Amino acid sequence: MARYLPAIKARGGRVVLEAPPELTPLFANLPSVDELRVAGDVAVYVHDIDLHVPLSGLPRFFETDLASIRAPIPYLRARAERVERWRPRLKSCGHARRNRLGRDSSS
Repeated sequence: MARYLPAIKARGGRVVLEAPPELTPLFANLPSVDELRVAGDVAVYVHDIDLHVPLSGLPRFFETDLASIRAPIPYLRARAERVERWRPRLKSCGHARRNRLGRDSSS
């Protein structure tokens, strides 16, 4: 759902993204994020924001249908040092060079 963040930024919003500690390295370099907060470290107070929308609510906020899914690809990138750290591990498991990893955040 991070693919929607540039659309918020384009509407003139200041984007504050709160994420679990495990995901902050992945989100740290998103160009549309003005502030990245670690969930649980900093509370989001009402005076901090004008509008709070969970990532999972962004498709509805933008009235997304199959024809309008926002998908500039790739919109997430791993840091180079992490790619290099994982490359030998994945290679030793027999994974092909161009395998992709997906994450489902639904409950």
